Amino acid sequence: MIYVLSVLLFLIFFLLAFIAGFALRVLTRQKSRDIITICSQGMVVLLLLFMLCSELSAAVSASVRFAGALWLSMIFFLELLFIFVDRKRFPRFFRGYLAYIKEKKGSVSRLNFVFSGLILFLLVLQILFVIRFAYDQPNAISVLSDATLACDTGRIVVSSPLMMLYAWLSILVRVHPLTLIYTIAPVFLLPMYYGIEWSLAKKLFSIWKTDEKGILKQSPESDTDACLLFMLFIMLLQLFGYQSGFLIRTTLLFSYFSEEAFFIHALLPFILWFVLDRADRKRERFFIEDGRQKQEEAVRALKPPAEGEAEDESDELTESEEEWDMKHKFINTRNLAIAVLALFVILVGTVFILNRKINNLYTATVSLQESMGDGVRVYEFIPEGEESAVAYVAKQTNGALIVIGGGPKEFGDQLFDFLESYGGAVDAWYLKGKTPEDTGAYEACLNLGTKVGAVYYMSLEQEN
Repeated sequence: MIYVLSVLLFLIFFLLAFIAGFALRVLTRQKSRDIITICSQGMVVLLLLFMLCSELSAAVSASVRFAGALWLSMIFFLELLFIFVDRKRFPRFFRGYLAYIKEKKGSVSRLNFVFSGLILFLLVLQILFVIRFAYDQPNAISVLSDATLACDTGRIVVSSPLMMLYAWLSILVRVHPLTLIYTIAPVFLLPMYYGIEWSLAKKLFSIWKTDEKGILKQSPESDTDACLLFMLFIMLLQLFGYQSGFLIRTTLLFSYFSEEAFFIHALLPFILWFVLDRADRKRERFFIEDGRQKQEEAVRALKPPAEGEAEDESDELTESEEEWDMKHKFINTRNLAIAVLALFVILVGTVFILNRKINNLYTATVSLQESMGDGVRVYEFIPEGEESAVAYVAKQTNGALIVIGGGPKEFGDQLFDFLESYGGAVDAWYLKGKTPEDTGAYEACLNLGTKVGAVYYMSLEQEN
């Protein structure tokens, strides 16, 4: 039943996310026709709206149920309003999308199919893993107590707005928050995270083409091979790249439900996508203006220059070339600065992670040494000519000696020297029996001057 509920909630959430993402696409004047980008961005918008509703509800001391009702009201009102106002865009979008699919149908290589299948397999594998094997490390699951508390009491925890969503959904579908987080939430969150990463990859590896007028413009298409390799790297990094306990709250394999994971894997790429999109639009406008200037110059070149205009035109061309060079230098400098900044961030992150791993290793080593020092050390007494131990000497951290066994009298001198090397005074001596074979060495040590606090026999009888 829980799996049927998961699929039903996913379909409803997918539809709401698509409408929200389409509205965002229209408002921001995007050109993307990618369904994954639209839906994943819509999911981020919906989650941000719930966080806003949660914080507003907490400000007026409202309950989790009120925050959820306010969220649903906002979603349905805004999306219905958008559908009513801009209802003609949906048919045009789907017609254009179907035409785009038919156009791309025969141009997809087998290698793309292989990589796409591998990525989908890893995604399904990760979803099944987090559903089947719940990670119980305290640093990863401590935040889940906020969802349980909100579900039981109805009170909003201000510091955990995403946990309030889980609490409200668990109240809505009548399941425990932990059951919802470990069975239903992965079906929503993991595709959303990787969908945002995919949209970022398409933006990073977008293709620029020259149109029929010779103007360089950004194409709706992207380098599919580069995008698939990027996604494969991201997935393998999430599956096998866990190297530091400090990053446990941001690793999707363990903490996909945390606010930190949402910030790193959803909100940050979401913001970066729009930053890159704005930069690409500025770059496209620059090329359009530059193309227009070139066309005007070409038209002017076809006209015979009047008297006194040749020198002016040469001056204008020189100024235009200088402006072109300055703009290109600015763009190259900006790209170089971005690359240096990215390299610096990567190096700092690498140094930070390595430094933390070394510190953790040092701390673990010191703790191990201390724990070994705090324990009891046991030494074997093997007399000369013997192949096995006849006695065991345990030395505690406070210096106390405990002797177990001893052997016959002929081993007394060697045992006495052995005990002297560890302090000489024996706090407790355990003997196997009362026969000379068992007590001979003990009595010889007494005669040589060894001080013994108490003697115990295997029958647990004490002799003072």
